[in-house]
Amino acid sequence: MEIVLLENIKNLGKIGDIVKIKRGYGRNFLIKYGKALKASKANIDLVNKKKIELNEKNITLKKNAKKIFDIINKKN
Repeated sequence: MEIVLLENIKNLGKIGDIVKIKRGYGRNFLIKYGKALKASKANIDLVNKKKIELNEKNITLKKNAKKIFDIINKKN
């Protein structure tokens, strides 16, 4: 069974990776608890869009943190 990961899972892969696993593990744990989706064209596109959004959000958060860091260092 091939799935697309929605979370980083230790010893399995990172977000967006397509991995091949046993059916029971995928169906009873990963898909059931929302950690993965079946590997289809639509699901892969959905995960890639979410991954891009998360990366953009992280970049803006890093920029804001850098600005705050610079302001704090100038006051000292």
